[in-house]
Amino acid sequence: MDTPCHETYGQLYAAEEAGKRLVVKVIEKREGGDRRLVAREIKANAMVKGTKGICTFHGYFHEGRQTSLIFDVVHGVDLFTILQRRNFQPLHEKLVWKIISQVAAALFACHLKGIAHRDVKLENIMVEGERVFLIDFGLCTFFQLTDGRESLSLDHCGSPEYLSPEHIEHIPLRATQVDAWALGITAYALLFGVFPYGLYEMLTTFDKCSTVPLPPDKEGCVVSRGMRDRLTGLLTIDPTKRSSSLHSLQLKKRRENNSEPEQGGASLHHKELVRAACGF
Repeated sequence: MDTPCHETYGQLYAAEEAGKRLVVKVIEKREGGDRRLVAREIKANAMVKGTKGICTFHGYFHEGRQTSLIFDVVHGVDLFTILQRRNFQPLHEKLVWKIISQVAAALFACHLKGIAHRDVKLENIMVEGERVFLIDFGLCTFFQLTDGRESLSLDHCGSPEYLSPEHIEHIPLRATQVDAWALGITAYALLFGVFPYGLYEMLTTFDKCSTVPLPPDKEGCVVSRGMRDRLTGLLTIDPTKRSSSLHSLQLKKRRENNSEPEQGGASLHHKELVRAACGF
């Protein structure tokens, strides 16, 4: 195996078997909670295998104090790297939706199986040509539906910039609403080139606002009313009023795209994704 790179926890190695390139995620075994996370990650990846937008999982093995998970290679780049290469200049709205709608579809498929990702962020979304992949289920969890209501969780985790208000207040939360919030933060970063607030401003924003404020349009960064409405729905402070139905989100935007002409008459396809990744 080749030189590793780091994920949320564990290290990634390039490998090859029977001429096929693979990625091996190697996790050091620990006691307690970490071992439960590894078991969840294995189970979740097995359950979502074959789902569009999820990197294919091929199995796992134990060796000493290490557990290794085997995946297909994604020949692409993550969204944080795309923004970094562009010096954090915003992406075109149509391109952002092309990316976010695919992530929403993958998340919705996971939610239908009772799985919440809980670490949706720029670094965990990869673009490969026209395809978008949600990766790293290292913090995932499982939930149940009873009479159409999702079970609550007291397990608070995630990456700081993407934490929902429920995390900060340490109240019981619904994991699908947490995924919706993090998807909103991700979309915000792609549309405006920045995060909506600093970590020290987070509490003030959650305390004084009903939704995360969106910046006004300016030259080089114009966001439609429809996209702003969708983003506001995802970034609503009160989780009971938040747009957590990602399937509904996709349908609404699809209707808008069918009724509104493309800006400039152009569609955004493979070359635009490549240009974004290369920083053009």
